Amino acid sequence: MGIVYHEECRTWTLHTKNTSYQMKMGNLDYLLHLYYGPTICDGDMSYQIRQYDRGFSGNPYESRNERTFSLDAQPQEFSTQQQGDFRTSSIEVVNSDGSYSFHGKVTDHKVRKGKYELHTLPAVFAEKEDTVDSLEITLTDQVSSVQVVLLYSVFEEADIITRAVRVVNGGKAPIRLKKIMSVCLDFLNGLHVAEAKEKMIAFLEEKGIGTAKTNFKLRDWVFSRQRYWGEPIPIVSCEKCGYVPLDESELPLELPEVESY
Repeated sequence: MGIVYHEECRTWTLHTKNTSYQMKMGNLDYLLHLYYGPTICDGDMSYQIRQYDRGFSGNPYESRNERTFSLDAQPQEFSTQQQGDFRTSSIEVVNSDGSYSFHGKVTDHKVRKGKYELHTLPAVFAEKEDTVDSLEITLTDQVSSVQVVLLYSVFEEADIITRAVRVVNGGKAPIRLKKIMSVCLDFLNGLHVAEAKEKMIAFLEEKGIGTAKTNFKLRDWVFSRQRYWGEPIPIVSCEKCGYVPLDESELPLELPEVESY
């Protein structure tokens, strides 16, 4: 099975043909990211979270005197908002009282066959021969009752893990969602799309789980109008020869300026 939940360790491990992705319900039920890389067994990778005195970092009130725990240093799978996590938050929600806060903890999870669905939105699709499993992990803010449902689909043979996020307002008052992100990877945090693509490709090549590749796809011919009403085809009307295609040496054809068309 592509998704394995280890109840004793409280870990979820997602397996494709060549990769593994692991998360853990950690201290105080925060969802922590443990591993993403070449295939591993279903062991607990929690040893990667280093425990040492973080007395100068803020920590949640319920952690009390636990000096080794701080949200500043926890590798959260979905970074919180205004709760001590110094990274760019994965969500920005304005609550009905005007506060900007989301404090999500794991309250539920489900594993099922097939891919997740996003109603009214485009989503990935699977063929009949594909082996696909899906995971839903619900993070709940106990004060505002706002829920974030993290959706994962594992395509084993295709070596792909997809992710989406669904926000549910479980409270009675309206909220305003300013930002939502479907993924939070520390090494991509704060980068523009083009930069993130380059860094992600470098990461996959370094781990030996992927390489850069350019795909070309032939599509149906589509004509688009440019400055004039007509198709951008280099054919001119000649009084002697009729309609004649321009020689390649005469391209590009520059059209005359007109005041109105």
